Formats: sequence, structure tokens, C-alpha cells
Amino acid sequence: MDFEDIMVSDVQVEPGASGDSYRFAFMLSRVPERFWPERFNSAYNSQTGLRRIELNENALRIALAEAEVGAYTETVRQAVAKANADYRAEMTRRVTEQQQRLDSEQERRAHAESLRLKAKQALGI
Repeated sequence: MDFEDIMVSDVQVEPGASGDSYRFAFMLSRVPERFWPERFNSAYNSQTGLRRIELNENALRIALAEAEVGAYTETVRQAVAKANADYRAEMTRRVTEQQQRLDSEQERRAHAESLRLKAKQALGI
């Protein structure tokens, strides 16, 4: 199972509507796949009282006051790290479940072949 962690690779900032407001775009190293966005949202939203953040393609977008930048930058870093860890755990769980299903099916097929041979022996063929 190959998964390269998603990282914040760049930050873009534009002036916002008010004098102390700025629009931040935390650019991700790539577009997240499958259920990574759900893992990020869960990690981010597990903290209360945070501003709404949007994940579009490979960017996390949020409007912040200058005084909030440090705290939110750390929050985004932590949420991305937790999303990566949760994603890896989920993928490991899914791969393990799939392998268990495949192993179980293989055992059933081997048992079916054993029963077939036993039946043939009983019939003398």
C-alpha cells in the first residue's frame, strides 16, 4: 500500500474585504484522493470554535484576521498530519479486510476441491 503524505506545499494570501482580513489558500502537494478530504474535515472540525475552511481540489481556503494567522497555520498543519495518519490507518484496515476476504475465499475453494476429491474417491472415479 503506497501512500505519500499530503503536505502544505505553498500558501497564497490575498487581501480580504475588511482592512484586517486576508484570504488564505494553503496549497496541498496534490489533489487528495478517495476519503482523505473526509479525514481532514473530521480532524479540523474536531476542534470547536474554528472558522469554516473549504477544501477545493488541492487548496484549503479560509479568511483570517492577521492576529489569527499563527494559530490557524498550526491548526491546518495538525489537521493535515492527522488526516494523513487517519487515511493510512483506514487504508491499512481496508487492505487487511480485503486480504482476509481473499484468504477466506481461497480456503473455501481449497476445501471445495478437497470435498470433490473425497467424493470422487468414494465413487471410485
